[in-house]
Amino acid sequence: RPGHAGNFTIKVSQFENITNDVYLVDHTTNTETELTADTEYIFTSDATSTNERFSVEFRAPGMTTAVNEPNAANTFVFVNDVNQLNVQSVAGKNAHISVYNTAGQQLVSLQAKGTVTRIEQAFQPGVYLVKVDNHLQKVVIH
Repeated sequence: RPGHAGNFTIKVSQFENITNDVYLVDHTTNTETELTADTEYIFTSDATSTNERFSVEFRAPGMTTAVNEPNAANTFVFVNDVNQLNVQSVAGKNAHISVYNTAGQQLVSLQAKGTVTRIEQAFQPGVYLVKVDNHLQKVVIH
């Protein structure tokens, strides 16, 4: 916070034991400046009391910031020619599978056998809800 209007300089005076890339982000001008030893950033400011103009970002090259974990939402349910349900899920053996009729009665409850699990019983024509962990999918058998 400069406290008065004018031209100002931010200078890196010490830059040791830092292995990541470091950037000064100026949110007023929407610019980023990589900080290294003896970097200077010159800016103009009004007499302001805000703390929101600048931020410092530490960036590590090659870091993963998000991982798509396999889960029950990656599920596909299909009916084979003898009205058995096949549940394909990347959650694999960690998944719990339940089958419900439209009245909410649980008809099947089992642990998945792998990425594809066949439910061996034949189902009558109708609408069923297949739940794989917390993911629910509707299946219609004709």
